[in-house]
Amino acid sequence: MRHEAIKQKNILKIQFSPEIYISSSDVEFLDEFLKELRQCNLDPDGLVFSGFDGKQAAAGENIPVYPYIFAMNETGWRNALKYRDYNPAQYAEEWEIPCIGLYDKSQLAEGRSYGLTQDAFDLDGRVELANVHKGADLDSLGPDAPVEEVVVHRNFPNLSPTDALVGLVFVERVESSTHHRHGL
Repeated sequence: MRHEAIKQKNILKIQFSPEIYISSSDVEFLDEFLKELRQCNLDPDGLVFSGFDGKQAAAGENIPVYPYIFAMNETGWRNALKYRDYNPAQYAEEWEIPCIGLYDKSQLAEGRSYGLTQDAFDLDGRVELANVHKGADLDSLGPDAPVEEVVVHRNFPNLSPTDALVGLVFVERVESSTHHRHGL
């Protein structure tokens, strides 16, 4: 499997600025996010989402290639909100430049893992899974079936989910008029 980075060609870049009072753990955040995607002529039903550090992408550098990613579709994200689990936006907020990757669902499949590697957590905070295998293609699942876990490319292990990346959403917080830049 290749592990080099891919170049950013034909990848849509979107700046998303939700209202400051909306938490990424609120359904309002997700609703605004999906509305923004639709305004960019993207169909959320055909996408899965994964939060990551957008520092390299924002700098125009190559995007890292991983054999699998943790991702959610809209149904999985709504389940995460309902059960107060972590969602892609919350994961993205942990990084200097929060970014949510938009991946073409038709190019991806469920990933099944049978354990963790000996050094399960790397320096980037990624969980390293062991014995990852391809499961069902995501587009074979019903439209309301949640995607909430590991996904791989449908041509795993030859291709990466990064090969299915169609867009990057940089999440930017707009300051409220009652707040000042210095935390007052």
